[in-house]
Amino acid sequence: MHEELAYHGNYDELKNDYYYARYLFFSSKDIPNKTSHMYNSTFQHVDDMSHSINNLKVAQLKSAFRVVY
Repeated sequence: MHEELAYHGNYDELKNDYYYARYLFFSSKDIPNKTSHMYNSTFQHVDDMSHSINNLKVAQLKSAFRVVY
């Protein structure tokens, strides 16, 4: 019985990850680009001259793409 349900369990996990990534993507769409958030002030950022953007919107988009990948 366990081996018969393995496919369904894996499919359910993939489906849940896709739903979460979709939620992150669309919720980050509503965040303005220049908005300051608690995420930006909770740790020290090192200026490594890479001109990276550190805000909640970008963090959510990165997480969404990681989950989908």
